[in-house]
Amino acid sequence: MVHIILLILKILGCIILGILALLLAALLVALFVPFRYELSAVYDGKSEISCKISWLFGAVKVRGGLKNKRMYARANVLWFRIFGMGEDEKQAAKDFAEATDAARDVLETELSDILEEPPEEAEPVKLSELPESPITDVPLTEVSPLPETDMKSVMKKKASTAKKEKKRERTETKKKKRKRGLSERLSDFYEDLIHKKELLERFWNADFTQGTIRFVKKALISIICHLRPKKISGNIHFGFGRPSDTGRILGYASTLYAWYGDSLKLYPDFEETVFDGDMDIRGSVQIYIFLYWGLQGLLNKDLRRLLRYIKHFKGKEETLWQ
Repeated sequence: MVHIILLILKILGCIILGILALLLAALLVALFVPFRYELSAVYDGKSEISCKISWLFGAVKVRGGLKNKRMYARANVLWFRIFGMGEDEKQAAKDFAEATDAARDVLETELSDILEEPPEEAEPVKLSELPESPITDVPLTEVSPLPETDMKSVMKKKASTAKKEKKRERTETKKKKRKRGLSERLSDFYEDLIHKKELLERFWNADFTQGTIRFVKKALISIICHLRPKKISGNIHFGFGRPSDTGRILGYASTLYAWYGDSLKLYPDFEETVFDGDMDIRGSVQIYIFLYWGLQGLLNKDLRRLLRYIKHFKGKEETLWQ
């Protein structure tokens, strides 16, 4: 008997370990298998743009773009299409019409079957067959007399008196403010501005604010370096009519030469206004980078102090620099 129980526990343990292993594998796949993106654009008087996002070696694909001034999109999981727009509008309309016709036929057949069946006539019920229900005497309770004073009228009187007092206080405060001179009001406004300026300076120079700024810069640089395209290729022919403008744009583009290299070729035209060419951009994104920096943010003391201060900003200015 003990051997059977141990064997059952062993089988259950193996099943649980297998499920945990599958969940771990799915988590690792979701975090480290990259989402690959491709973007291509062509412009020669008419613009054509196409983009593609794929995951899990092409098992999940999303395509979309602009062609002949029309948007299109499509999403596939393995060999099944789960979404389509613009690319096969005629086929989608045909499928929808077929589905509606089939549904209409089914509805018509069901209605015809219901109408053909004659309704069952209910037998009349005789009064003599109804069960007699004895009427029991219900004891009457004595009703307490109403109070002499009406509570609603008392509450209304109290509310009206409170409103009158508040209105009188507001008018008195307004009169006091009007009596004050313009110089006093300007001095109060100036002191309020100085106080807010000091608070902002202290907030900006606080240790946790500067620490949060350094952390956010580091995280953004890391994420941007991870998201940047791995390959950029194409040919661009451009000109702005004025040699100075064309040269300025060419100078700005040359600062990014280390990023795109020789794969992207620029052909400036210093005489005419022209723009045409094609470009192909490819890269990949892994989800773990966002999870990593999210956990780093949760563990960052400066960021937590900043969020706590923003949450409890009202009435807690003195706790900022303690």
